[in-house]
Amino acid sequence: MNGPHASARSCSSGCTITFSTVVGRYKGKIKVWDVVNEALSDGGTNILRTSPWEQIIGPDFIAKAFEYAHEADPDAILRYNDYSLENPAKRKKLITLIKSLQEQHVPVMAIGSQTHVSVTSPSFEEEDEVLTDLETLGLPIHITEFDVNGAQGGQRNTSGDVAANGRDHTGRLGE
Repeated sequence: MNGPHASARSCSSGCTITFSTVVGRYKGKIKVWDVVNEALSDGGTNILRTSPWEQIIGPDFIAKAFEYAHEADPDAILRYNDYSLENPAKRKKLITLIKSLQEQHVPVMAIGSQTHVSVTSPSFEEEDEVLTDLETLGLPIHITEFDVNGAQGGQRNTSGDVAANGRDHTGRLGE
């Protein structure tokens, strides 16, 4: 995130144009949009992860994105989507974020949960806790991804590096 940045004004303008062009083009054809995806911080105390959007536009970039999408298609269901909501600290950040947006009357209309599990974790009780906590927001909950890792050791890491995820403890590619 080093180097020159566009101004907040030009980024907001670009977002407005993008939402009106893309969402407007499919107005009435696509019922649900992931308006903001994976903006929550995985660790630490910050609610949002550090991103160019947050650095340039500021923390209200999420509210603006939902407002721009709603202007482009007022009948679409607008969703916030994230992963690892089985993590209680991250789930608390999501609930804090969504309640704040609701207090501002931002048109967040659904929560998307990318559910990545193994055959041993999380337990049924933990998944039930996730859904029960999310239900308190009063929004529909959409399972936007659902995969079960059946590997004996479970998923080795959460990296997007497929080769690294497939290696065993010795570094050899698993079979």
